[in-house]
Amino acid sequence: MKRWNEMLEINLPPTFFVGVNALENFESVFQHIGLEKGKCKLLVITDSGIVRVGLSKNLENVLRDAGISYEIFSDVTPNPTNDDVEKCLEVYKKHSCNLIVALGGGSVMDVAKAVALRLTNEGPITRYEFPNNPQRATTPIITIPTTAGTGSEATPFCVIIDKTIPKKVVIYSPSIISRIVILDPSLTLSLPKKLTAETGIDALTHAVESYVSPYANPFSDELALKAIEMIAKNIRIAYKDGKNIDAREKMLVASTLAGISFSHAGLGVIHALSHAVSAKFGVSHGLANALLLPVGMEFNLPAATEKFANIAEKFGITAGSKDIVENARKSIDAVKQLLKELDIPNGLSDLGITKDDIDELSKLAFDDAKVCSNPRKIEELSTVKELYEKVMHLY
Repeated sequence: MKRWNEMLEINLPPTFFVGVNALENFESVFQHIGLEKGKCKLLVITDSGIVRVGLSKNLENVLRDAGISYEIFSDVTPNPTNDDVEKCLEVYKKHSCNLIVALGGGSVMDVAKAVALRLTNEGPITRYEFPNNPQRATTPIITIPTTAGTGSEATPFCVIIDKTIPKKVVIYSPSIISRIVILDPSLTLSLPKKLTAETGIDALTHAVESYVSPYANPFSDELALKAIEMIAKNIRIAYKDGKNIDAREKMLVASTLAGISFSHAGLGVIHALSHAVSAKFGVSHGLANALLLPVGMEFNLPAATEKFANIAEKFGITAGSKDIVENARKSIDAVKQLLKELDIPNGLSDLGITKDDIDELSKLAFDDAKVCSNPRKIEELSTVKELYEKVMHLY
């Protein structure tokens, strides 16, 4: 990734269908990918939760009415591993599929992207950890997010756990950016409050980290700030009133904007520490990010003070002082207050993680590539340990 004083490459291949009941227009996607629907065999990748609440049936009904042939793989697990990818790949090949549809959250989209890459690369897919370059994927991917959090529908990344380490491995390829993205807020109406909170804070973390990144640029900055503003105004509404379609739609769009932003600016230490927690303890990515967000913001504040003051403004907090540091700190206060209102646990200790686990977590996080793209340099393992210690109890 390049700093802004060099040429910036912008990758925005998806065609977006946005709006209530956008899923019902699925048949029109074939006009945009250059395939005849009669010659397509879709593999719909999803998870058991999506099947249980009936969202996969919505898509199946649309596909059947349009006469589109498909198979379903619904065994994606949270924090997916190489095993998930290989099982899904086997189904894709068995049924001679030629198009991938991801219906779900970040884990589902990660597996979909990894399968597309495995079709042109030897396994396991985690051997292509960034900056290693896999061969280009050639299978089109259509993504239909059912959470407003990861932004994966608009990014060139997938994240798969290598259980032999264990470690969350980030794989990069512009060829796995979705060809078509369907943002239908009606698909998020049944999202439970807990997941609404965790995925929403995940999107906020993406926006904040990309905005203060040393690789940020005017393009990513505007997207990140808009995402922060939209999340600050709508996440509480979506949390308290899950049927509020307007808030759900704005959260979905904000998540996508944040995903595009971090695709062009990168992420930092919050994600490095989060990846280790999820890989080691199976904590959801959104919850791990939520716990680490205020601590990471406080650590990075000296390196991006003015930007943190801007974040506070997007939360609706007026400056009230000529002291920019004081104004910047209000962004951290705003995030902590938001976490409380969303009933986020009070630190890693609430999840059964103890100080005895910090050494192992710190080693995993310190080796994560996101440490190198943090706005404030982290050169010592002890710094990572100190951050984990602060996350044990937040309030």
